[in-house]
Amino acid sequence: AHAEILKKVVEYRIKKDGTYTESVEKITQCKIDRCRALYGTQTREYNGSTTKLLQFSGWTINGDRKVPVIPAHIDTRTAADTHVGFDNNVRTMVAFPEVIANSAVHEKWHFHTHSVVLPGEFSVHASFGQREPEAAGSTIKFVSEIPLKYKVRGPAGYLDVKTWQHHGRHYLTATLKKAAYFHVVDEQSYFYKDPLGPRLEVSTEVEWTRIAQKLAKGFETVIGAGL
Repeated sequence: AHAEILKKVVEYRIKKDGTYTESVEKITQCKIDRCRALYGTQTREYNGSTTKLLQFSGWTINGDRKVPVIPAHIDTRTAADTHVGFDNNVRTMVAFPEVIANSAVHEKWHFHTHSVVLPGEFSVHASFGQREPEAAGSTIKFVSEIPLKYKVRGPAGYLDVKTWQHHGRHYLTATLKKAAYFHVVDEQSYFYKDPLGPRLEVSTEVEWTRIAQKLAKGFETVIGAGL
């Protein structure tokens, strides 16, 4: 593997209307000399019509030295090559300084999704150890004003999932119990019915039919509207 994820903490805070914030902290340690080309630039793509990047901070760690990312090395622009429908897809690219073999790339992102297709609905999935080896302790957290359901897929024994309620909020955490790395070799393309590695799926709904019914109402409103 070219690199290893030493730390990853993701947190979602979900409102009753389905809007939410997403905070990500990640530390990736490079293993080879090609790391500058592979990990020196980090990219996040999102729908600029519904989501805003509130804050980013990052730095490269080389031994005892921490070299911060300066604002001039952060570039946000419309991603015209992935434009779909009326979405305003935006791509933020960050160039990390002095990335060499054994460097650690430390990044923090904070997003706010202020508009959703279906009010009161939320869904997301998270995979572990499927691009780089991922150390034990990686965590994903949810604090929600609406009830959440979850399902764990992939190999068993990797995720420790806990749920509880407190003061009207619903909490869910999933922690990687042991290091994970799942990677197909000598295949340019492949398909598996189930995920290769551990995968957590979280949603406000269990049945797709309920979401389909809500979508159908929206379609009927649009189709029936005057020109």
